[in-house]
Amino acid sequence: MRKKLYAPFFFSCLFIILSCSSFSYASVVKENRKGNRLYKQGRYEKALEVYKRIEKKAPSLAEIHYNIGNTLYQQKRYAQALKEYRSALSYVPQSRRPLFLSQIYYNIGNTKYRLADLPGALSAYEKALKLNPDDKDARYNIEFIKRLLKKKREKEEGKGREEKVQQEKKRGGQKRKAGEGKEKKKSPAQEKGERKQENKQKREEKKVAEERREKKSAEERKREEQSLSYLHILLDNLNRDEVKIQRMLHHLSPEQEREIEEDW
Repeated sequence: MRKKLYAPFFFSCLFIILSCSSFSYASVVKENRKGNRLYKQGRYEKALEVYKRIEKKAPSLAEIHYNIGNTLYQQKRYAQALKEYRSALSYVPQSRRPLFLSQIYYNIGNTKYRLADLPGALSAYEKALKLNPDDKDARYNIEFIKRLLKKKREKEEGKGREEKVQQEKKRGGQKRKAGEGKEKKKSPAQEKGERKQENKQKREEKKVAEERREKKSAEERKREEQSLSYLHILLDNLNRDEVKIQRMLHHLSPEQEREIEEDW
């Protein structure tokens, strides 16, 4: 947010002349300038004392309430500053001096933002912009506050959904506990029936496990039998080949036998 705060107001001669019939105009102007100097120097407590003296002389002077509001704002006394700004508004005709009214509403927006009143701050900035459409700071702050309000709504909605989920979980847990409580109060007949059902289930599981083991053993035996069969076939083929070789050797001449021995 843009933190611009409009500075203490410098009185216009026309307004002071019309408003200061019962006291010296020159003394008010002099005191106000002194307060403004102290304000610019950051000596807010001293500036406030000066502005308060002027207020006693001219309690219906909008500008002095505005200056007091600014000084209180700088001292972080936001609730009191807001009260002074509202007093300033009450002494300015709404149809006159739109720029001055815009400044007051702008500073009210800043103050309400500091008081965590985001809707109030948004309303004040919108009034300031309506009175002074060229106020870029007011326009910026309006968009800034709108984004904050949107994030706040989204956060609250998310929190609401989370709380709803937690409540549903809590209700579910309570139901489970209630169900557990009911189970503890089962009759002997119910407990007997449940044990019988459990035993039956265990027997069925045991039977299935045995069938699986038997099936596995049968498959292993089958594989062993196949391996033995292949081995017998291989031995038979080797025997037949050996017989053929022996027969061939019987028909060989001595020279052919020597040749074969040399090759081996």
